[in-house]
Amino acid sequence: MKNFNLKSIKIATILTIMFLTHNVFAEESKISEKSGFTSIPFTAQPAQRQWRTGFKANSVLDFIEIPPSKTMCEECDRISIETWPPEKTEHLNFENPNALPLPFDDKGSIKSSLINPEKWFLIDLKGNIRETSVNRLTAVFSQTASGCCYMTSEALGQKDSVIINTMGPTPNNFFIAYTSKPEPVPVMRRADAKQKQFTNTGEKIPEEYINALDSEAMKQALGDKQAVFKKELQMVYIQDFQACIDQKKGVEKLSMTGWISEDFTCAFAIYRKESKNAGPVAVFFNARQAYNDNFRPTIEAAADLDGNGTDELITSVAYSEGNAFKIFTIKNEKMTQIYETGYYGL
Repeated sequence: MKNFNLKSIKIATILTIMFLTHNVFAEESKISEKSGFTSIPFTAQPAQRQWRTGFKANSVLDFIEIPPSKTMCEECDRISIETWPPEKTEHLNFENPNALPLPFDDKGSIKSSLINPEKWFLIDLKGNIRETSVNRLTAVFSQTASGCCYMTSEALGQKDSVIINTMGPTPNNFFIAYTSKPEPVPVMRRADAKQKQFTNTGEKIPEEYINALDSEAMKQALGDKQAVFKKELQMVYIQDFQACIDQKKGVEKLSMTGWISEDFTCAFAIYRKESKNAGPVAVFFNARQAYNDNFRPTIEAAADLDGNGTDELITSVAYSEGNAFKIFTIKNEKMTQIYETGYYGL
């Protein structure tokens, strides 16, 4: 062992662990020096604390998402195709997500919007906090992944063509990444995992949930689609949680009711448990009918992510053929989506 330097020992240990857990596949060829296979630079600490989403990919890698945008995704796709042409990935099993190391383009659009302080502070949905540092660019690809772009550590590999079999984000590995340590650390109020569910093919939908669609708040949110939505209603589900949505009232017991119609259009509303007969305190309905506009949210946790005194809602969302995470804020009786992770689906 005396002939190995510290870096060699570290790399050998990591690769051995990955091999034993079937998490790593090695390519024989090297990425060309001409590809500009460089590390992500550190940037200055932003004047105001910011957060991103991410997930723990395996025992040694944390993936911090670069906020998706059309320009960024196009550049990520271009770099991925140039770096990993079909002949270099034809042996892979893409039924599960694979993390592909990518060169960082110092002049590309990813650089222009990049924030990467030397330390990130990660808080998972259990409220655990830890530090990490990232300097490598990667994308996650599979038959059911969209090619989301992430920052991760040098454990991903440098110029060696290392491909890591990983998993997508789930409530068990999801985290919020902060550019500086939040004080105080946000309290993660986990929602009740149990949901009551009623369907037209199972337990009959109670009239109270059908009639709730006739409230003024729901009529205003659904607009001219309210009558058809109510007529074609197929499912109702209810989930309890606690959150602070009003600083004066503090943490309250709340519930979310979701309605799903025949075409999978979904509306959902937040109610105060202590005021069962009152209308909703917030409603969300997406009237657009594009393929990925219809989704079913599950509240995972409520937490004050931006430090303004009221909680945001962290939700995992199920599409007809995929999943993602969405984060909402409640203001003026409306639920507003403020963040959406990369989409994992067909």
